[in-house]
Amino acid sequence: MSKRVLLISHCFAPQNKIGAVRPTKLAKYLTRMGYQVTVLCGKDYSPVTDPLLARDLEQIPDVHRIVENSLLRRWKERKQPVAGNEKQTVISSSTTKPKPWINALYLFLADRADAAFARACKREIMRMGKRFDVVLSTYGPLSVHSVANYAKRKGYAKRWIADFRDETAMPFAWQKSRLQRYNRMVANHADQITAVSAGYLRVMGWEERGCVIYNGFDPEDMRGFSAPVKRTDKLAFIHCGQMYGAQRDLSPFFKALAALMDQGMIGKDSVALVYAGKDTSGFVSQAIKAGLETCLEGHGFMPRDESLRLQQSSHVLLLPAWNLEKRQGNIPGKLLEYMMLDMPVVCCVSGNMPDSEIAGIIRKSNIGICWEQANSQADTPRLKAYLEQVIRTFQKGEPAVFDPNREAVAGFTCEGMARKMANTIEDWT
Repeated sequence: MSKRVLLISHCFAPQNKIGAVRPTKLAKYLTRMGYQVTVLCGKDYSPVTDPLLARDLEQIPDVHRIVENSLLRRWKERKQPVAGNEKQTVISSSTTKPKPWINALYLFLADRADAAFARACKREIMRMGKRFDVVLSTYGPLSVHSVANYAKRKGYAKRWIADFRDETAMPFAWQKSRLQRYNRMVANHADQITAVSAGYLRVMGWEERGCVIYNGFDPEDMRGFSAPVKRTDKLAFIHCGQMYGAQRDLSPFFKALAALMDQGMIGKDSVALVYAGKDTSGFVSQAIKAGLETCLEGHGFMPRDESLRLQQSSHVLLLPAWNLEKRQGNIPGKLLEYMMLDMPVVCCVSGNMPDSEIAGIIRKSNIGICWEQANSQADTPRLKAYLEQVIRTFQKGEPAVFDPNREAVAGFTCEGMARKMANTIEDWT
């Protein structure tokens, strides 16, 4: 008899979030491997869905979507735009900073909504009355691991695998003791801990006992896609996704590009700095600071299939990340999407820790170039030389030089990710 898996994740298909990709792909491929997968997940506040994940959802038969009763949900759903009005092309670096009390109120409501989600999940587990061989919960928010611990403690699941697609964090210093208690709960009760990077395990203190299972890309997402024609009017660099305000920093790329423009290699009217998403102010402000405001092209928030087409029509994919002493192992899910798109990548890693995991992956797979703040003296001329090459090939009407290590790239598929998780399930059940 195949093993029964209870997968708990707030983010899940068809939510139009990068955080929904990992749990959805795990559920899809574990189901194909013969596991009986039951999913407990949340319902997004936004009506915008990801059609690619919706296609995956058709292959996952047992999904229980939890709609918690919370003030935050009522507030957020009321603020959603009318369908069809999500896109925007206005370019602006000015943002109105919310007052501190509004931030505090939002965080309080988010915490209450998370607690409500946990209570609703526990009720659903009791209502189902099923018994599982393993419960697999993938963080965040905090509630998912708390619910998984409940499932194991009450005998609904024999074993618990605690998965981390982000490192645990809380917004205020005074919450440090709560975070420590949460991490102790996971360490004491989870049978296995997995994470998307070694850095995450190291920062959380689980390097010795944890297992790294990288995110993956799914070649099936490109099924039925006809690649759009590359732009010929402008050399297009693109970033679609979160900047976390300005926490992710592409300034080194913007400065290197501006320097080449000053040298006369290419004019501003021949370059497009394309961006899309909800969190774009950091991208815009960093480009403007480098004097590149006339190159900006904004597309606002869009479904993932449209985002993929927009990226494919461009020439170079931009990826910001960080690697700090207390925040190591940042490997954005976008990196795996970029591998799937099979296009050149320019990555900028801010922070004081050299030799980041993401730099190692990019160099091993040879999908582009990675600039690190901690290695800026050596990396800055390398970045500039790389951009010179990109510019010259575009001006000649040739495709960008791109010679990836196919074997290394093939090691990052979603199916491979799920097989590693299946090995973990078998080892611990």
